[in-house]
Parts: sequence; structure tokens; C-alpha cells
Amino acid sequence: MNLKKTLPIITALAFSLGAAAQNIFYNNGANISITDDVDVYVGFDLQNDAALGFLSNAGRLTIKGNLINNAELTGGSFTNQPIGSDTGVFNLYGNWENNKTFKADESTVKLLSNLQFVKGNSITSFYNLETQETPNSVKTLDNIDANVTNLFTIKNGVEFATRTNKLNITSNNTGAIAYDENSFVSSEGLGRLTRATAAVGDYYFPLGSSTSGTATIRPIILKPADSKSAVYDARFVHSDPTTDGFDVATKAANVDVVNSKFYHLVKQSFGDSLAADLSILYKQNSDGSFNSIGRWQGVPQWQDLIAESNQSSTPFDFVTKKAWKSTDNQAHALITKKNIKEYEFPSVFTPNGDGRNDRFGMVQGSVATLQSLKIYNRWGQLVFDKQKENSDTWDGFYLDKLQPNDTYILYATIKLLNGDIKNETLPFTIIR
Repeated sequence: MNLKKTLPIITALAFSLGAAAQNIFYNNGANISITDDVDVYVGFDLQNDAALGFLSNAGRLTIKGNLINNAELTGGSFTNQPIGSDTGVFNLYGNWENNKTFKADESTVKLLSNLQFVKGNSITSFYNLETQETPNSVKTLDNIDANVTNLFTIKNGVEFATRTNKLNITSNNTGAIAYDENSFVSSEGLGRLTRATAAVGDYYFPLGSSTSGTATIRPIILKPADSKSAVYDARFVHSDPTTDGFDVATKAANVDVVNSKFYHLVKQSFGDSLAADLSILYKQNSDGSFNSIGRWQGVPQWQDLIAESNQSSTPFDFVTKKAWKSTDNQAHALITKKNIKEYEFPSVFTPNGDGRNDRFGMVQGSVATLQSLKIYNRWGQLVFDKQKENSDTWDGFYLDKLQPNDTYILYATIKLLNGDIKNETLPFTIIR
């Protein structure tokens, strides 16, 4: 082993045989510095346990067992060196356990074996975290969050399970996650994959689940409309929304089918409220065909967000809601919407007492909510006001006189089924 050129205090290093008959390499007050271009191999656990010392790695440190940090551990040359001057690589085959201080510098931590945990009493902020070396392996957060400040790499069918914790990608670069279509981040309960944003670009969330025994990957993409700083949290839930209290049978009038196979929890958790394009990726051949995105609203019911784009690509199909905005209602699902017109006003009004078309308003069958309606004649006189008359329809009278055949203008405010507000200005004609 080549540690610097000599060990500062050779007697302070020890090999021990624990109760479980497992060899451990640990330092006992010694400062250990692995310099640039130096390879160090530890064939069992490494425990950094120096009361006053530290372990710094600016080279390549390979650990076949667990790395247990109970002191100060750095991914650079020394604690007093400029960041990025010399940075190291940690090749780890066991668990990463950080119980005190890890200063990542610009180092890379590679999780290389089949089943590994990130654990400890202190949240680790990795600079680069790579998980792609062992295909189909599982990396798990064990009762603690983790941060990645530069680049998170997940490829080769790897699952990164946050459980009920959060994996926070704090770099706001759109390319801060290097991924492939077969790898995913899974979460449970309050667990989330979070991403910082600060650009008008595609931020990919490689979400999925293995709760069914088979990996199911259904990512989302968020494209903010503004370069202001924000943070978005997301989780893929591979179960019927109804089982979690989001009944797929409770839906707005223009919603035909709500996807009962899975849904997503999505929310902006930091920053000014921004509009963003939200795309949910899926596979038509196994999930079915959808043409919009629904959100569980506080009514409660599934309401159509009126997605404006439904496209097919390889390997995923996707539906996109333009200018989506986050609310406290996080549940989103793919839906098929009915081809209905939410509201309509007639172009002709015949208040002649024959029992047909004798009152003017939204046509029968309209499902939107009429919030205000004002009607003016050609001279600009207000002849009807919904609020003043406390009625959604006009009988054709003004000042107790039936108004003449002519063209009139309506100004209406309508609340759509998805909660959006629509303002209408339309002409219509009275023919008695």
C-alpha cells in the first residue's frame, strides 16, 4: 500500500479482528493522505476513526468491504487545499456509512457491488456519485437522505431505492443525471427524487419501481418556463391510485378513464411558483393509450389538466401538459378525456314565449361553471348582469321591456373543469 510516501505515525494504524471475525483497517489518531495518482487497496472494511486526525483521498481508494467514517474524510488532498486541486476516487464494494464529516471536494464515489447501502448519522453530500458498474444492482438509502452536488450516474439497469428518504440532486444543470432507459430511482411514502432547476430545459426524473417483482420504469420530464431557481420533488407509485385514496371512479364530467396501474406524485417544493411543461412517460403497449394528464383536486375528483401534446417515441410514449403549475395536490395520473365541449352559448335567442330558447345562457349540457355574465346592447347599455339579477340566464327584458331584434354582446367568465378561468366575448342575436 502506498500512502503518501510514509505514514505519519505508523504505530497509530491497526488491523483488528472484530467479534464477527471480520478484518477492519482503521486509523487511531493518524492523518492518512492518499496523494494524486496513488492507488490504495483495502481488502476488507475501512474505518476512519481518528479523534484528531483525518483521512484524505486524492488518489484512488478501493475498499472491498464497508467504508465507515467516524471522523473527517475528504475527497481531496488536504483540508486546507483549494477545492478541485487534487481530487480522488472511492471504489467501494461495501456500504457507505458516514457518521461525522465528509468533504467531497470534486471526488467521485463509485458503488460497485450488487447490494449496497448509504447510511450513517450524517447526511452525505457527494460530488459525483456513480452506480452503473454492476448491472441490475440495487443501491439503497438506509434511513437517511443523500445529496449529489454535481453528477449522479445511474445506468445498466440499476435501481437506486430512496425508501422513505430523499435523493437530492442539488446541481441545477439539466445534465446533472446521467441515465439510461433501464435504470431508475424508486421511493416509498414521503421518499422522493428531488432536482434543482435554474434553466429553460428538460430535467429528466428517471423514476420507477420494483414492488411488483419486475422493474417498471415511468419517468417524468419537467421543463421550466423560467430560469429562476426552483426545486421539484417526484415519486412514481406503482399501484392503483384508489388504494391510496385517489378514487379513479371519482372524476370530472369530461374525464373518461383514469389510469389505474400507476400514478406520480409531483410538486415544486422551493422557489417562486413557476410554470413548467410536465411530461409523463409511459408505454402504450402495456399501459394503454392516454391523451391527457389528470390531477386529483380538492373537490375531490380527478380533473383534466388539458394536456396539449400526446406523442409516441422510443422507448417511451408521452403526454405533455404545457405551462403546468404545482399545487398542494401532488397526485397526477394519465387519463383519457371525453371529446366534449365544456360550454357553449347559442348564437340566436328567441324570447317569444313558445317554451323553446326563451332564456339566454350557456346551452343545456354545459359542464363548466358560469361565474359572471354581462350582456350589452349595441349602444353599450348593460341590459343584464348575472350578479345583479342572481340568475345564470336572461329572459330578454330590460327595464320591464322586451328588447328588440338586434345584435348583442356577452362578456362571460367561465371556470373550466380543470380549474382554469376562461374569459369570453361573443355576439348573439335576438329574433322574436
